[in-house]
Amino acid sequence: MNMTTNEFIERIADGTYTQNDVIIQSAQFPDKEDLVWDLYLADKLANDITGRPIIEDETQIKRLDRAISIISKEYQINIFEDKARHPLSVNISIPDEIDSDLFRAFIDVSIRNEVISYSNSTIRFNGSYALLAFACGRIFCDDTIRLDSVTKEPIVNRGDKFFPQAKLNKLFGCKRLSQVRHQFIGKTPPTGYEKIVNLLSKAEEMINAHK
Repeated sequence: MNMTTNEFIERIADGTYTQNDVIIQSAQFPDKEDLVWDLYLADKLANDITGRPIIEDETQIKRLDRAISIISKEYQINIFEDKARHPLSVNISIPDEIDSDLFRAFIDVSIRNEVISYSNSTIRFNGSYALLAFACGRIFCDDTIRLDSVTKEPIVNRGDKFFPQAKLNKLFGCKRLSQVRHQFIGKTPPTGYEKIVNLLSKAEEMINAHK
C-alpha cells in the first residue's frame, strides 16, 4: 500500500530507511520534484498552529538532507534551477495593484500542484472559493491563524491590510471573494487550508532561493 508523503518523511527522519530504501520508496511518488520540495521544507515549514517546524532534530535534518541529495541525483532534479524567478506565471497578466513576488510564486507552485490551471490567457483556481479567499487573505492582508485557548481549534485572525477584491474577482473570474473571506474570519479556516499553507511556504522558499 502506498504511503503518504508525511510517512515517507518520518521514516527517513527516524533512520528507518537506508539509501537504497529511499530510492525504492521514492519511486511510488509520481511528482519527484514536489516530493523533494516537501523534504526540503520539512524543517522549515512550521506547523501553522504551534508555529514550530515539523522536523527540528539536527540528526533528522541531516538524514532528510541526504535523502534530498539521493533523490535529486537519482531523478536529476534541482528545485532551484529555474532561470526565471516565476517561470510558470511569467506570461500571466496580473494587474500592478496585486502583482508581487509572493503572489506570482504562489501561482507558480499552485500550477505545479494543479491547484491553479492556466490556459488561453485564463487562470482558474481548482478549489473552493473559500480556499481561494483564504489564500488571498494570507497573501494580501496578512491574515494569520491562532489556536483558540478554550476549544484548541484553529481560528483565522483578520489582517490589517486591504483586500483587493475587485482585481482578484476579475483575475480568477469569481464574485464576492471578500464576502467569502469574511465568513471564516474569527472562525475555523476552510476545509483543506493546510494545503494552502504548504503552498505558501513553498512560494516563500522559491523567493528566498532567488535572492
